[in-house]
Amino acid sequence: MQYFTINRISGVILILIASAVGLYAGTFPVLDGGHPGPALFPRLIALLMALAGGGLIFSKSVKRENETHAYEFSGDHFRLLGFLAGTALIPLLYEFAGMLPGIGGIVLLAAFLFRVRWWVGVLAAAGTTLIIYGIFGRLLGVPL
Repeated sequence: MQYFTINRISGVILILIASAVGLYAGTFPVLDGGHPGPALFPRLIALLMALAGGGLIFSKSVKRENETHAYEFSGDHFRLLGFLAGTALIPLLYEFAGMLPGIGGIVLLAAFLFRVRWWVGVLAAAGTTLIIYGIFGRLLGVPL
């Protein structure tokens, strides 16, 4: 009998969230003339999330040497929870600092939490901010 592993449970949860995002994106308005509307990016993200969830479900668990069955909460988990808490605070950060500085701040927080060299974190934050501004602000004309 095959037991549910943390990967399979996470995969199912990811697919459920992706399904909810995809269904909710279906309520967005449709543009005339066959142009992609505001549902395009959420549906694309939902598709990628569902594929990642499927990958987790069908991945094979590899037991490491000296591995126990007890699940331990490590520092990596605290860093991940810190990042998730930071992303949950994005709307407040946007109200305080604005869209582009908020994105840069979240990327910098992630770099700090995952112990990336400070200069790499600053470059990643600046690069991410510039790419998002270029795509959405300039190319698509979305006001940021």
